[in-house]
Amino acid sequence: MEELYRTVALTSEKGDGEIAELKSTLEGLKQEAAARSERNKDLLSKRMAEIQGELKGLRGNPYAARPSIYSGDAPSMIDLKG
Repeated sequence: MEELYRTVALTSEKGDGEIAELKSTLEGLKQEAAARSERNKDLLSKRMAEIQGELKGLRGNPYAARPSIYSGDAPSMIDLKG
């Protein structure tokens, strides 16, 4: 890429300076991207832990696992007139 840029640049002196500037800018962007990635990773880990805690709380609901007495298929009343 550097050679391609040098061939396009007007003067080699100016081109070398711009290449150095581009390299330093690119290095800064790499560091910024790595920092953001690490921060996002931490935020995602925290959020995943929160969601897992919420799911454990929902699983601990004593009424969620117990079937309703009205949900059975068998009749529960006797027809006395019948």
